[in-house]
Amino acid sequence: MPVKLEDLIVRRYASVIAPSPAAPTTRVLGGPTLVLLAAVACFSSSFHTLLPVVPVLLERGGPHGAAGAGTAALFVGTAIGELMTPWLLTFWSPKRLLIGGTLLVAVPSLVYLLPGPPTGLMLTAAAIRGFGTGAAIVVCIALLAELAPSNRRGRSIGYFGLATGLTSIVFPSVGVTLLATGHGGVAAVIAFLGGLGSALLALRLPERSAAAPVFATNILGGARRPPEPSTPGRGRRDHRHRPGGPCSSQQSDRGIDCRDRLRDRIRNDSDGVLPCHGRTREPL
Repeated sequence: MPVKLEDLIVRRYASVIAPSPAAPTTRVLGGPTLVLLAAVACFSSSFHTLLPVVPVLLERGGPHGAAGAGTAALFVGTAIGELMTPWLLTFWSPKRLLIGGTLLVAVPSLVYLLPGPPTGLMLTAAAIRGFGTGAAIVVCIALLAELAPSNRRGRSIGYFGLATGLTSIVFPSVGVTLLATGHGGVAAVIAFLGGLGSALLALRLPERSAAAPVFATNILGGARRPPEPSTPGRGRRDHRHRPGGPCSSQQSDRGIDCRDRLRDRIRNDSDGVLPCHGRTREPL
């Protein structure tokens, strides 16, 4: 039974055309990734425990409308922390910045243990806690992308959302319950312990390796930068090739495109000579 010339070509270039083997399955919840997710759950619980408590304390001890000012101070501090974290990463490693951010969440929580603290002090504590939370969120996402296996990053980010989502459901209710029963100080203690536990867990994380990606330090500048013009063959295959054209060594690296060119050349060339890699092959 005669063998088709196209089948011989596919066999000859099977190493180029064949797809790469699938990446091995790796566990996500293990090692440093699990420690990082536990740290996320701890500082998120600290943040959400006092989220409904601080506005009530401000409204009781301050002027009318101070509750809205407390919420605004918390979230403005969070936004500033998220925007400044890439710049801060140029001075400190992600691990040290995560420890500092979680301590900024924990220590100001003790302000709400004081009897009748002034309104300005409570607003300042809320802003500092928000700044620490924003910095910790950005660093945790960056570390999660670095520590998680490359074929499990999507799932690890899903676990990150699960850790923050569950704490945002449970701990605000805990804070409101403690405040309603006259134990607002206990809510402050829980918030302090949550941030402190997150800092202690961050101490167990490995230092960033030398091969780790360099974090961007200019978010606004990167947003204003125009996109780079796309070039054929860069980041995608260019299938708009000229039928019958020769297959160069660079095109053969793309495998499938080379196979298509060879087959087009077979159909259009009457003598069956196949130029590829600078060589010719006589017809069989």
